[in-house]
This record gives sequence, C-alpha cells and structure tokens, in this order.
Amino acid sequence: MLCPSIELWQMSEDYELPNDRKEHTNTLRFLLRKTFQTAQKLLLRGRPEDWPTLFYTLCLLMIVYGTFDLASSFTRVLRRTSREFRKALKSLIRLFLYCCGDLHPLNNAFDIRSYALMVGGNTLLIEHYMEMNSIWVECRRNFDVVENADDFFKHLENYCAAFVILF
Repeated sequence: MLCPSIELWQMSEDYELPNDRKEHTNTLRFLLRKTFQTAQKLLLRGRPEDWPTLFYTLCLLMIVYGTFDLASSFTRVLRRTSREFRKALKSLIRLFLYCCGDLHPLNNAFDIRSYALMVGGNTLLIEHYMEMNSIWVECRRNFDVVENADDFFKHLENYCAAFVILF
C-alpha cells in the first residue's frame, strides 16, 4: 500500500526564490548583461573573425565603466555597480586575452600576417584590426606593454580615452 508523504526542507538564509516577474528588456541593466553574455558567447566560439567586434565591445564597456566610476565618486549609489562592473569587465578581458593570445590590438609586436591567415584574408577584418593597432601605437608611450589582464585593462582605459578624443 502506498502512503503519500510531504517532505519539508528549510532553505539557507541566502537562498533566493526564482523571479516570477518577466524582466524588462528596455533597461540599461538588461542591455549591459546581454552585452556581456553575447561577448562571452562570441569569445567561446573561438572565431578570430569575431575579435575586432569584441575589441570594440570591450572599448564600449570600458567607456561605460568610466562613466560609472566617475559617477560613483560623487554618489554612493553607483559604488557597488562600478565595482561589480569592473570585475565583470576584467573577467571578460581575461577571456579575450586567453582566446586571442598576443593577437590583440594593444600588442606592440602585433603580427597582422598571422591574423590575416587566421581570417582567410578577409580584408575588412584585417583593416579594422590593423587600424586599432595603429591607434594604440600612435597613442601609447614607448614603455607601455601589455603583459596581463591588469595591464590590458589599464591601457584599454587609456586607449578608449584617446579614441574618444581623436574621433
């Protein structure tokens, strides 16, 4: 004979219930989260053809971070946002560097021929990536070197500032 039973479990205090409400898709929060998710998916596809787009995406995210960081200096409301955004951006930068290795525009010894071979001679991609590197070479100081994600973050921040000023 079967006896029905009910089991009760106590959830930990930090357990969050699933959100019943549908998230609004016209918010900055949604847009930024989708941008990070899409960039991560593109990187994990492992296609060098995506690297110029991803570099531009990193630039845009860096500009957004700069805005949050600046705003957090005069309002406490955005301090946590700025801090968490920085962590997420650094994580995306680490993934970008892992995927493309030394073939990124902030490399002083950028090898455009290797990149051209990887993208099958796609001239539009090659020109964009080469232009990004040219801007870096023009705007950097002679001793600026990108050896890790922290360096990349710092120099990308400077690169974006110069890019905004130049264009």
